[in-house]
Amino acid sequence: MINSKIIRLDKCDSTQLYARKLISESKHTEKTIIVTDEQTSGKGQGTNKWISEPGKNLLCSIIYPFKQKAEKQSYISRAVSLAICDLISLYSSEHSIKWPNDILMNKKKIAGILIEHNVSGAFLQYSIIGIGLNVNQEVFEKDLNAISLINSTGTNFKLKEILNTLHSCIQSRLYTYESQNWGELDREYHSRLFGYGKSCRFRLNSGVEFNAINNGVDEFGRIVLTHDGKTENYDLNEVHMII
Repeated sequence: MINSKIIRLDKCDSTQLYARKLISESKHTEKTIIVTDEQTSGKGQGTNKWISEPGKNLLCSIIYPFKQKAEKQSYISRAVSLAICDLISLYSSEHSIKWPNDILMNKKKIAGILIEHNVSGAFLQYSIIGIGLNVNQEVFEKDLNAISLINSTGTNFKLKEILNTLHSCIQSRLYTYESQNWGELDREYHSRLFGYGKSCRFRLNSGVEFNAINNGVDEFGRIVLTHDGKTENYDLNEVHMII
């Protein structure tokens, strides 16, 4: 990424934890990319883990400073999701964004996003943007419903080149965010949102499953669902989409 420091690690617990520690110990919040070949405790959303074959996939976290109002922080997720789609579109047209933080190829998970924000008063100070992208791993556990670029294309990729391309895409999309072009991000995000405008299956944290119309995502990052004659907004820790 332009004007960014790159820290390359052979192995770490997780790039997200490494970024947190770096900030905590040195107050380091300039643009920095932490990338590793292997994570021993890869983090997903909530308590989920990100499992990856060592040396096969892109595992990174980006420390990115912002000076924006905190109320618009959900649009960073839109921008990063679109950036990953921009990369995948170079190799396949069959991709989409699964709310809240997965990218799909052929209805299978090819990437996951984990974003943590630091807010001071009404303003966002920086974000740690964690990304796991399946690149050269060919075999996954069946219950993961996962896919990789090599599965789709038959091509073995150089991870350094994928990293460079992805960060170029992220830089471009975050420029749109920093320009406060919320409408453009919102339109493009919903044009790639899996199940948008359709009846989809969801599961509440209580285990209850139901069908609902996916009306998209509001400005706070909540999914808007219509079911049983009413429309409600759900946070990412309240409901899960079932594919």
